[in-house]
This record gives sequence, structure tokens and C-alpha cells, in this order.
Amino acid sequence: MSTVIRLQWGLSSQLGILGKTPPKQQLHRKWLLSVIFLDFSDWTGLLSVLWKAVKTLLHMSLFFLQELWLEYLELYSSQSSREELNEICDQAVEFSPTYSVWWKYLEYSRTYIDKRNVCIRLISFLTLNPIDPVELRSHFILETLLYLVQLELYSGHYASAVLVFKSA
Repeated sequence: MSTVIRLQWGLSSQLGILGKTPPKQQLHRKWLLSVIFLDFSDWTGLLSVLWKAVKTLLHMSLFFLQELWLEYLELYSSQSSREELNEICDQAVEFSPTYSVWWKYLEYSRTYIDKRNVCIRLISFLTLNPIDPVELRSHFILETLLYLVQLELYSGHYASAVLVFKSA
């Protein structure tokens, strides 16, 4: 089975896939507009390339890392066990601590305990790290709190749901 992955131009040029890198003033416009497709016939090779990209681009902007981690997690999730995926998600939120990566971690969590723990860690992350604009940060915190309350309710932990809601 063949898999196609897309990498934006700026990211792929950093990996040396396209060769010549354009001047910096053109980089942002180009990577937003251009998409390349790489064809991989095996998952191991694909995950290997993405892992090398993640390690190589640790110094890049959070946006590049976020997109790369989200792509990597998407592919890795279909090929791994729950424990392996949790370990990789922990690494993802360590190296690319963005709301989108945290939320993807929450989506991949399968049990009540895992989801609850990720929600609590995400709320802690959001309250300790400034995000501009403040309204966006407030929205993220509220969304995560409501998700946690809903999780508690659907799991039959009514007292915990009330406690979470009151403590917010």
C-alpha cells in the first residue's frame, strides 16, 4: 500500500528535499502556497523521515513543529499500541507545546483516566503559559474545562464534574 504525505515548501527545503532554499523574504509566502507530495511505500520509511525532520527542526518556529508533529502523530497512531502512542504524544507536547498538539493528544487518549490526566495537564499548560491574544487563551481554557466536565458526567462521576465546574 502506498501512502502520500504532504509537506509545505519551507519545511521540505529545510530537509534538503527540494535543494535550493529561496531568499528569506519569499520563504513564508512560498511554503504557504506550495505543496509537494512524497510517495512512500512503507510506513517505517515514512515515520523515519518524519522523525528525522522533527529532530532536525527543533530550532524552527512552533508552527513548523506543530504541523510536523500533528502529521507524525496522525501516521504513528495507526501503527502503534496505546502505550507507544502515549509516549510519542508526551514527546510531542514537550517539543511542540501548542494547543493543537495537546488537543491531538487528548483525541488519542482512549480511557477515562488518560483523558482526564491529559485535560488536567492541558489546563495547567494553558494557565502557566501566555498565549496571545488573551481571548484565545481564555477560549482554550474554557473549552478544555467544559470537555473535562462533560467527560466526568458521561463517565458517571457527577461529584467530580460539579467539583471541576465549581473550582473553575
